[in-house]
Amino acid sequence: MRDPVTSRSPVISFPVEYHELHPDISVNFQMNRFYSWVGDESMPTEMREAAAGVHDYPTFTEIFLDLGDKALARHETLKGAYHLRLAEFFLFTKDLRNSST
Repeated sequence: MRDPVTSRSPVISFPVEYHELHPDISVNFQMNRFYSWVGDESMPTEMREAAAGVHDYPTFTEIFLDLGDKALARHETLKGAYHLRLAEFFLFTKDLRNSST
């Protein structure tokens, strides 16, 4: 039998549940996808509240850029990076904030 999660026997656990985070099915899928990579328990609520009532990609992008910056300021590096990546996912290719240009 394995020990619980320790430095000698690390076990990584990813969330398997799917949350209703946004009424736009594409946005909802992407929010769930990025949450599942981080697994921070606060992310579904934080993302749902931040994106409530948002119906366009530019506003969505601005909200997630802000969430990412705030998470990084709290030294939540992984969470902040994925919020920023989620925002970048919805940027147009020619947007100067898009790192893939």
